[in-house]
Amino acid sequence: MNWTVELSAIAEKDLKRLPRDRQARLERAIDDMEVNPFSGDVKPLKGPQWKGRYRKRVGPYRVIFTVDHGARRVAISAILIRSEKTDNATNLRPPPARRAHSEDHSATPSPGLGHTSANLTDPFCR
Repeated sequence: MNWTVELSAIAEKDLKRLPRDRQARLERAIDDMEVNPFSGDVKPLKGPQWKGRYRKRVGPYRVIFTVDHGARRVAISAILIRSEKTDNATNLRPPPARRAHSEDHSATPSPGLGHTSANLTDPFCR
């Protein structure tokens, strides 16, 4: 009995961004996961926030996925190129929480967080 493999919208986008030869290699690996999702170089990701997630190595790429054994379903959440950042899937972690109050009021807030030049001087808007 085969497994059902589903790609998230993010994983599909990751795959489409790659050169065609790399896409073909990854598509073959994904097809192989329909027979056995744990064949090849598959390891569970470490840390409590990654419980139940695995990574499959396909050349320089990492396929990040979860498995539902009862439904025999594999859900691929991302396809990443290996780098120092993806060795431990750190780029999938949520960003660190911002401190509510900062002693250094001269620090520039992160872009894109809704700050305007009018409210930068107000310490409660940081």
